[in-house]
Amino acid sequence: MELSDFEYISWEQFHKMCFDLAQRIKAKRVSLDKLAVISRGGAIVGRILSDLLDLPIHYLTIVSTVRVGHLKEPKIVEAWQEPIERENILLVDEIADSGRTFECARQHLLRFKPAKIYTAAPVIKPATNPKPDFYIHTTNKWIVFPYELRETIEEVTKIWQKEKVSKKEIAQRFVFLGFKQSLIKTLMS
Repeated sequence: MELSDFEYISWEQFHKMCFDLAQRIKAKRVSLDKLAVISRGGAIVGRILSDLLDLPIHYLTIVSTVRVGHLKEPKIVEAWQEPIERENILLVDEIADSGRTFECARQHLLRFKPAKIYTAAPVIKPATNPKPDFYIHTTNKWIVFPYELRETIEEVTKIWQKEKVSKKEIAQRFVFLGFKQSLIKTLMS
């Protein structure tokens, strides 16, 4: 994998994306009752949107990423528990890659008979189908969120080591992406 395949999003950028996402949702004047957040990735986005939109937050857990650059079919590992009959729900995740995770969650939530399900993610891929109702940033790159640095460093280091990239060069690549030197040193040791 090349350095150009990645895009690191800082905490500041991430918070701005979430703020802009909330503003976009408010601008549409949709009536919402609850947030349904796809954990684990959507947990932080959901918490920020819960604050900005003043909505209660509830979770379901879906797993679909195996490792950097590889996805599998989404699987619900923690089902929805909250009654939502005749309520308007905002389904939230951090990124919509193929659209399959959102669709898996949406189909699951429909069994609870909500009035309407809207979808939101700060980041989507151009091929995402269907696209969420609300999103901010579109990219083909592998997004590195600010709360997944350890797992990214571990996974990408393995890939680059297989490509015979030196440890020093790997560290320099992470610095170039925007990771702090002290963090890289700690996590790569």
